[in-house]
Amino acid sequence: MRRKAAIVALGLLASTLHTPVSTLASAPPRQVSPGGQINIVTINAKQNRVLGINRFLAMFELGRALRFRPKAFDGGFNGSVTEPDVLVLTEFRASNLEIFERLLKQRFDTKYRIIGPADAAAAIIANTETVTAVEDPVRWSDVCTDADNPPDGRAVRDYQFQRFTEIATGTPFVVAGMHLAKDYRVTGQAQCLERNIQELRDQLAGETAATFVAGDFNKRAVEIVHECDPEEQSPSLIWWRQMTDPSDGGRTYVDAVREWHLVHGRSMADEWTHEQKTTKLLCDGSERFRRTRIDYIFSTGAVVAQASADAPGWAGPLPGQRNPDNYKYSDHRFVWGRFVISGPPQPAAPTTEERKDGEVFLTWQPVEGAVGYVLLRALADRQFNVLQRLPGETTSFTDSFTEDGRLYNYSIAAVGQDGGQGLESRNTTAIADSSGPHVIGVLPFDDARDVEVWRTIEVRFDEGVDPDSVTGDVIELTLGGRRVSGTVKQKSARRLVFNPAFPLKKGKVYKARTNGIRDRLGNRGQTFGWNFTTQAPPPKKHPRRR
Repeated sequence: MRRKAAIVALGLLASTLHTPVSTLASAPPRQVSPGGQINIVTINAKQNRVLGINRFLAMFELGRALRFRPKAFDGGFNGSVTEPDVLVLTEFRASNLEIFERLLKQRFDTKYRIIGPADAAAAIIANTETVTAVEDPVRWSDVCTDADNPPDGRAVRDYQFQRFTEIATGTPFVVAGMHLAKDYRVTGQAQCLERNIQELRDQLAGETAATFVAGDFNKRAVEIVHECDPEEQSPSLIWWRQMTDPSDGGRTYVDAVREWHLVHGRSMADEWTHEQKTTKLLCDGSERFRRTRIDYIFSTGAVVAQASADAPGWAGPLPGQRNPDNYKYSDHRFVWGRFVISGPPQPAAPTTEERKDGEVFLTWQPVEGAVGYVLLRALADRQFNVLQRLPGETTSFTDSFTEDGRLYNYSIAAVGQDGGQGLESRNTTAIADSSGPHVIGVLPFDDARDVEVWRTIEVRFDEGVDPDSVTGDVIELTLGGRRVSGTVKQKSARRLVFNPAFPLKKGKVYKARTNGIRDRLGNRGQTFGWNFTTQAPPPKKHPRRR
């Protein structure tokens, strides 16, 4: 019955929006996670009730956001989006969860399935084409609630974790979903947040595979509010330290978003996940909607490849503002992370050498355990795509498919025996150069008049000139088809001069031309020609008649 209701609701939604949910002509290409990597998304969608078409509009926009944002690391020039492998969803009632499961299948043309109990505080949906659920989920209740005394006046909260296997490599991993109460005061119990974190850790204590904890924790990580401490430099709260720096000697988790931003020197200012509905007096004296980071993905036993909140998402640059292009799917923004759970170590960045005809020669250091490499390339402001897959004994590659003057980013990732692709290297850059020196200025100017007869001819180029290409005929000066003798000298990397052996004839039109000038890579520049006229001779004096 629920399945039928879900189908009817989704059809109503599609007809309302006048957009087929099964196909999107403008949708970016599909992209699945490389072997040994998984994409995890946590979403507080505020779908625990159904109140009219706005709920469905929000759900539809959430599906669109996942389909278009974020772009995959190796998404290429077309901007592919990596399909989520596991989604942790909070504030989803069971019927809406079924609708959203179907919406994901249609958006990505992928087999998504609800894993475990749909009535848990944090539900789990998995991509069954990339991961397999192993055994039944483990479920437990909030330690500070019971049926007679629920927090916030709501039902008892149950949490769960699920064991998975990544299909491509057979690597096991675990995902736990949490949605802690906003206010435990009604329970009359102290330190409920900290006690639930400890119970979470106890439930996961026996797990040895890579483990992820995702969801809405309803608490900031540090003492000072976001507006006054956007970089989260104030003292950490106890619950966050329990995860990231436990005193019991148990497994240490990393806050994926903060970890990635810290490693890459990125600001945390835009990583907030929740915006309140009413204005408050902020620390800067303004009265606006407060923003804060309360949704997290914690990981242990994995490498954080990327992690961030939905950007730009539905929000504008200032609290209370909206992105005009994105419908507000919730008062939360989703958080996503890409994680490496299998594969060789991260390689050092490849070195690049720019060569003739626009070729870029790349070399890299071999990586222990690598049976192959994936070479990635991107334009300066685009996503990366796979340029070439190479065997493990290869440590160099020549990129010949370039455009002159383009700046390219390159990165290399190692592939292990099980097919797991490790973390990609830091990127390195190169500018493709297939054109020789281009003339950007000459003296005398083209069509110049009254040029002095002892004038030196000067040519300036847009790039350095190879000294070995500076021969006596690279600048040619002619008069009436006959060549004027002289010497050519290189005055600087980009400037050549021609000194005529004799003074030029007065009142004559000379033709100048550059020939065969090469740059340091050996690219030959195009011939460039121009004319100028020397100063006229003085008029002849005629003797006076007596």
